[in-house]
Amino acid sequence: MTCLTKLSHPSDASQKKRDPVVGYRVLKMEVNKEKLQFFLQFFFDKSENASQVAEIANGVYGADTVTVNYVQFWFRGFRSGIFDVKDAPRTGRPVVDNVDKIT
Repeated sequence: MTCLTKLSHPSDASQKKRDPVVGYRVLKMEVNKEKLQFFLQFFFDKSENASQVAEIANGVYGADTVTVNYVQFWFRGFRSGIFDVKDAPRTGRPVVDNVDKIT
């Protein structure tokens, strides 16, 4: 979960040598599942392969954010025409909010 921000001060020049992207500082950032799926859809539309996209996502959002298998899972869905990034409703017993009412 990182964000790249441009270096603004000349004294930050020494920071360039340590950052993965020259001239930018890496900052922590939250990434949620929906945001990540939009990110994956963008690269799917650009016809990138799953291993490249996983490497890019892990470079942007932090190591071990996604695996190649996770990206492949979403790419299969996109190829099937499923572009809705919201979770589909599931079947089964509904979640009960108040257990006291049951007993």
